[in-house]
Amino acid sequence: MKRFKISSVAAFVVLILLWIYASYFLNVNQMFLPHPDKVISACITMFREDGFVYDIAASVWRVAGGFVTAAVIA
Repeated sequence: MKRFKISSVAAFVVLILLWIYASYFLNVNQMFLPHPDKVISACITMFREDGFVYDIAASVWRVAGGFVTAAVIA
């Protein structure tokens, strides 16, 4: 199990490093692959100013409601 966790974390780190490399060093349009710092900045803005937490809560509520409805019907 420990080996699985290490390989999972390693795969995540490799993906992040590939994203950083591709966005900064390859000529990729930022519309398709923005820089990680811009994505983090946008996420912080969404959480602070745009009520993103409430949107997430509404989505979780809908999914949970759908699950309960399906469980009752089944």
